[in-house]
Amino acid sequence: MVVNCSSSTLKDHRYWPLVSDLINILSHRSTAAMFMSNSSLLSMWAEFVSLFTGMNLNVRELEHHVEFEPNTYYAAFSAELEACASPMWTLVGHCKQKNTDHLCRAVIDSCLTTLQDWFDAICFQETPPPLQVSFHFPLHRHLAVFISQAVRNGAINIDTILGDPDFLVKLMAHPLQIQVALCEIHSGMWVRNGLQIKGQAMTYVQCHFCCSMIDLDIFLLQLCTSRLDPDYCVRTVLERFSVDEFLSLAVVPSALPMNLDQELSMLQGALLLLCTLQSTRTHLGLNERDLLRQEMVSQLSSVWEHEFDPIFILVRAVHRRDFQTAMDRYTTHMKQAGLMEGSESPWPPFRQLQKVLHTYQGIRKILNSKTLHGLLFCILWKALTLSQSLPEPIIYLCIYLLDMAVDPMCNKPAAAAEDVAACVPDKRWEQWFPSSNILTNLRHEIQYISVPLPQQESMEDLEDIPEENEEDMDTASPTPSRLGFTLAPNVVRGGNVVVTRSREGQTRKSPDASTASSESRDQGSSSCDDTSGSEPMDTTSSSNELKIEVKQSILSMLVKLHDKLSKDTDHYQPPETWEDADLKWSRGSRKHKARDGAHVIGRLLDRIAATCQENLDKLKQLCCKTTPKKFHRRASDGGDREERRRKARDKQAKLLAEFAAKQRTFLESTSMDGKSKILLKFHKKLCEVAQEEEVYDCVICGQTDPSTPDRPIGRVVLLLASSVLGHRTSKDEPPRLPCSDGATLDMLNCGNTYDLRQTVMQDNFQMSSCLQSVSVGWFGGVYVQSCGHFLHSDCHKSYIRSLRVSTLETFAYYMNMYLCHSAHMNGPQAPSNNVQVKICSSIATFWIFLRSTVHADYFLFNSSQAVCFFILSCPFYASNSLPSPDYQHTTQNIDVDKGEFTCPLCRQLANSVLPCQPHQHPLQKLAMEKKRYGSHKKTTPAKEQIKSEQDDSILRQGVEAIMEDITKATYPKYKVFPKSSVDESLNVFVHSVARTNLELELVQIGNTIVNHSSSSRKFGFVDLLHVLRFHFNATGMDSLWSKLTTLYSDEEERYASRHLLETPMVLRDASALLIQLTLSLPWPISKAHFTCIVRVLFTLLYTQSLVDISCRFSEEERKAWREAGTDKAVKCMMTESMLSCLISHLVHTPLYHDTDTDLQRISQSVWSPHSVEHHIQKYCIHSLRIAALLRRHLFKEDLPDCQNPEQEFQTLVKFLDLQHVPLPTRGDASAARERPFTSASCLHWAVPATQMISHWCQDFTSFVNRKQGPAKSLLLKNFAWQLPCLLRPPSSYDSIFQYHRQRQCTMCCSVPKEPALCMVCGELLCMKGGCCRQQSVMECVQHSISCGAGTGVFLVVNSSTIIVVRGPRACLWGSLYLDSHGEEDRDLRRGRPLYLSEDRFRVLTQQWISHSFDHMCKRWLWHHNRL
Repeated sequence: MVVNCSSSTLKDHRYWPLVSDLINILSHRSTAAMFMSNSSLLSMWAEFVSLFTGMNLNVRELEHHVEFEPNTYYAAFSAELEACASPMWTLVGHCKQKNTDHLCRAVIDSCLTTLQDWFDAICFQETPPPLQVSFHFPLHRHLAVFISQAVRNGAINIDTILGDPDFLVKLMAHPLQIQVALCEIHSGMWVRNGLQIKGQAMTYVQCHFCCSMIDLDIFLLQLCTSRLDPDYCVRTVLERFSVDEFLSLAVVPSALPMNLDQELSMLQGALLLLCTLQSTRTHLGLNERDLLRQEMVSQLSSVWEHEFDPIFILVRAVHRRDFQTAMDRYTTHMKQAGLMEGSESPWPPFRQLQKVLHTYQGIRKILNSKTLHGLLFCILWKALTLSQSLPEPIIYLCIYLLDMAVDPMCNKPAAAAEDVAACVPDKRWEQWFPSSNILTNLRHEIQYISVPLPQQESMEDLEDIPEENEEDMDTASPTPSRLGFTLAPNVVRGGNVVVTRSREGQTRKSPDASTASSESRDQGSSSCDDTSGSEPMDTTSSSNELKIEVKQSILSMLVKLHDKLSKDTDHYQPPETWEDADLKWSRGSRKHKARDGAHVIGRLLDRIAATCQENLDKLKQLCCKTTPKKFHRRASDGGDREERRRKARDKQAKLLAEFAAKQRTFLESTSMDGKSKILLKFHKKLCEVAQEEEVYDCVICGQTDPSTPDRPIGRVVLLLASSVLGHRTSKDEPPRLPCSDGATLDMLNCGNTYDLRQTVMQDNFQMSSCLQSVSVGWFGGVYVQSCGHFLHSDCHKSYIRSLRVSTLETFAYYMNMYLCHSAHMNGPQAPSNNVQVKICSSIATFWIFLRSTVHADYFLFNSSQAVCFFILSCPFYASNSLPSPDYQHTTQNIDVDKGEFTCPLCRQLANSVLPCQPHQHPLQKLAMEKKRYGSHKKTTPAKEQIKSEQDDSILRQGVEAIMEDITKATYPKYKVFPKSSVDESLNVFVHSVARTNLELELVQIGNTIVNHSSSSRKFGFVDLLHVLRFHFNATGMDSLWSKLTTLYSDEEERYASRHLLETPMVLRDASALLIQLTLSLPWPISKAHFTCIVRVLFTLLYTQSLVDISCRFSEEERKAWREAGTDKAVKCMMTESMLSCLISHLVHTPLYHDTDTDLQRISQSVWSPHSVEHHIQKYCIHSLRIAALLRRHLFKEDLPDCQNPEQEFQTLVKFLDLQHVPLPTRGDASAARERPFTSASCLHWAVPATQMISHWCQDFTSFVNRKQGPAKSLLLKNFAWQLPCLLRPPSSYDSIFQYHRQRQCTMCCSVPKEPALCMVCGELLCMKGGCCRQQSVMECVQHSISCGAGTGVFLVVNSSTIIVVRGPRACLWGSLYLDSHGEEDRDLRRGRPLYLSEDRFRVLTQQWISHSFDHMCKRWLWHHNRL
């Protein structure tokens, strides 16, 4: 009989008054002693507890998903915790005192009697049903906790209590079943049971329940295994985890109960359980102080070097990802401390075995079990021979078990070695080794393993297995059968298997064994003895059997595994003597370092060498044979990516060469005219070098593939709006935060300047011409970030779907915590809470029903927002008893419904995938060149060209999806242009996205190429250009090019261009024109075409600088320069002559009137040729930097190295191929070399210079004559924008506090209750104040949009803390001000003087400039527009 968890008694906690009264009564020591001394009361209590044993039984669904998920597990966990565990711990607390041994013994006897009755009542024999599990066995746990306390008191002999092995077998069955079910749930085998089963698994290990549940279950397993036969215990664990078949070496496996991923996950779970039984000492001798410290370390993960226990963290981890998070933090800490050993990721730092109480010494017998040794042998064998490597956790858990086994405290004296047959049966591991001592079994070599064949498998079938060459085996995609059972097919093909069939006295043999042995040694599979001439063994069994030649030992496979993990670059070298080995091991054990797999195995080999002289000699013998040879690694192994890439390139080159040969033969066999011969010559040149196809590593599936139209690969990116560029100023000093009435801020910044310029242009010119002449995005531009990792498009979609499911699991987790906490804290006496529990339960059921029935794409609820709302709305969220969530995964509040996700590898936030352009085949390029040069028609526009390449492909869908994400990344106010068409608005937005990313990249390298960092951003700008080209309309680019070069197709076009209100070329932005022309070019872009565009635009930029200089001249200087230019030869076209020509065209306009305007700011007393040249270079250098960055991305060239700022201009023009190659002179060569460099020497005129200058000036003079004022204001002033920076606060915080705490808000004209200062513009805001709310959006959120395009950095005056707003999220960054001890004073409670921390201000500024708040800050919360 068992309680009904769905009854109102349990669901409504009606038992709470009784339990509360019982706990109050038992809290008195005298009453508790009387209770435990009365056998009838104990029997009654044990029977009461037995009613809860096995409650809420779960049955695994195999075919259909459950229609309605039950919520009874809330009541079950609450009932066990409150009705059973709470009184139990109350009684145990009284048994810690002296003279209480008889009380413990009385409770133990009562539990044993009741347990035996319970086993008899359910007719239990040895193994529970495999598809059923209950997490509730309070009677077992009562027995465990009182045995633990009795042993601690030291007055009990367990053997007298638990001497019956049959009872121990029954006792360990149900706790073991729970551990199996936990692993099955994590492996996805209970998915048809819904989310509630995962909620039970999480609650079972959750911190409120773990002491009363999983800890006692683990102790009960330790107690039973210490008294049972170790071979039986290991065999039982493997059978219950259903991994014994996976460890078989059979050619044709029997039906596996799970798929490959589930098999590997279950094997990992079995190994983890075995490690947990050995290393966990919660009840095996750990005192309360050490246990409390271990719990704190597992939660905080802060004491890395000596107390970080991976096994204990794995036991306490609610999610598997929690352990990976702890490992990432451990790796970061060890790298910073310089304690890393090895180049690969470190393995978990498993702790050495610790002493346990003498009573539990029997637990170490498992480490000397032959079955365990056979299990480790099979894992090492598969790790070396599988076509796909075993997961790393399986390998390092296996190594950890070996390391514990060779520990001196586990090694008993070696018994007499037994004789072992040369051929041992498969999976009968107890017959594989001669001894139970690991030190002896390490060096024991297994010769052959016999594997029974299925009866339907005939010898003829085995002989008909086709042979495959080694290359095909390397490139073959792994299948489950190959992964699990690769050994036999490989050795059958190689002749390394002896197959014997006994029928009517006849024996059949495989190919010659000598050939097989030699071939096996060639592949790196060496043995200790020379077996090249060994003869196959015959068998007399009546059934078919397969004999596999192994000839390996655990020690030999450890050496090979070490060489494999070290990639054959660092072979293991054993010590010379036994004393050296002992000394080497002792020194290494005193130094705690983070080691990768090769170094961990090397340390294990050192330890084995130090155990005895025989093992050291064996190691020397093995290393002599394996060192000269490299272990054969398959191409499909995940470890050697470079080898896979090399093979892929070689195979591609081979295919291309074959295809080119066939094409050449066909062309030569046909009659060719002159054009065909030229085409063939061009084709040969193209095919001489095979084009290298770039491959990418998908971080989800692990495959290394090129991007293809059918299965494109995309770069993980984060799209975000940015206003960093708009806040640049032209002043050399960074702006300061005003802290006095006289202090003001200069509001003239980059964004305001260009916005004003655009407004004036729109009032005077056609909208299409205006949008073509400028770039937008200084405020609200879209910035594309990437962590540098890649995903397949289909993998990305699957990952997003899994994140949606994970979000619901988080919802269920908090729902579970809420219900359990509410029931525990309030009980039935709080009717309002009961109503809330019922409402939440109904919501959860309805939510899960919707998610299971409605397609995710049509689901109308925002799951992430709902989870956050539920968490924030719970009244107990701030309670200390609620477990702290995983901030990296839950409180980041990823909005999956809006496309947000975290990179599966580095866990950085992302919200889109940028498709990588597929590699273009050389023959496709040839066809394009033929089309381009074979006809005189205009080139295909970029958009049409891309559509022709990507029609009806998944790649095109990805390109359209990323452009939609880019459009949604910014706010509507930054992408809407009045009086413009959709195509015009889209064009300016598209090319401005490219401009924004180039400008921000330039900012991040210091706004100069002088001493720039050689490491580029992990962002494919070329891939972004492909996306932008697809959406860029290049219709007007032909007309633009004609105006730039003044090369019109006819006179009508020239005449029409003059009578339209178009923006004069002198007023256009050269960088914007460069990007638009680049987007309009056909792909691939020719370097000659790009250089031609840059040269033409440089002449325009040079002319604009001359116009700007001429406006700065005084009347006398302007006249002198005009006359000086007429003396120069026109054909030389030096600066003086060009400046004279330009002044001659503009002198008759009102441009030079009103000499007191802003344009005539004279910075020098006299404008000399040197000062003019300096101004020209200063004017042009920013656009040249943008052009250099663009060329760097397009053609994968490194930026030139420049160490001297004065040489930067000359370095840039040389890099851009602008500088003319000097012709040889007949005069003095040294004088020619010493001729000073001038910017005029870099000009390349498409037509005569005077003609082009005259044409550009005509358009501008006509505009100046019409509107003098706008013409002067629109002249490019070319501010030398400095690097963006936050407002620099004063050194003392008292200045900020005294001035701003009483200031009035400019919007509501009242003193804010919570004043906040914008660190970007200095505006005072009302934080959390409803007075300044606009359409339910409070002022700080609204200001973050208007000032920072969704990013706001605010200093809260009353608390000295910085709050960062990023879109819909906000986080507490910290404080810029510290006291004299370097500590923060949040909320100003201590009243100590605070001073500015330069380091923190620099970090905050750098994070703002680099847009890294999303990656650096972890504790994000939804602000719901309430800041």
